[in-house]
Amino acid sequence: MSAQVNERDLIDRIHGGDRLAFTELVRQYAPKGFTICYRFVENTEDAKDVLQEAFIKVYKHIGSFRKESSFSTWFYRIVVNTCNDFFRRKKRVQAEPLSVSAADESFEREVPDTAVLADARLEENELREVLNKHIEALPDKQRTAFILRYRQGLSGKEISQVMRCNVATAKVYIFRAVRALQKTMASYIR
Repeated sequence: MSAQVNERDLIDRIHGGDRLAFTELVRQYAPKGFTICYRFVENTEDAKDVLQEAFIKVYKHIGSFRKESSFSTWFYRIVVNTCNDFFRRKKRVQAEPLSVSAADESFEREVPDTAVLADARLEENELREVLNKHIEALPDKQRTAFILRYRQGLSGKEISQVMRCNVATAKVYIFRAVRALQKTMASYIR
């Protein structure tokens, strides 16, 4: 309960213009926020960038936070929306193919094959990469519900609060995401 009182006190101080209170709020929420971002983007640097963008949004819009609801739900909703914005931007950017120079090719020929990982480990990494690409391709709401459920471990009720929908709708998003992934991953699973 003291965390809740402390949180409300911090928000009151932030509304009053206390920048140190916002720094404390960031300190409290950064670890959980980073975990959510990382589970979405699967890259440490991108996760840091997305989290920073989310905190900027929190700072700009903290005045619209209504204290009758949970700050954590409001914050997680902003983090999830910022992650979805990241995916939309990423889809718009066309990746240029990497060109291999002659120097790179000669270097590759000179380095002996010292593969330490077993075939099973390589296949696991490839499968994880393919799965992440298919998760990324899901519609926003399905991807969000899937990640919150299976990578963050949130309950249906928590997901519904973050996504601002009822629990049944959240479960439908999860079901559809799982079904879509089963279809797209069927050829990879033996």
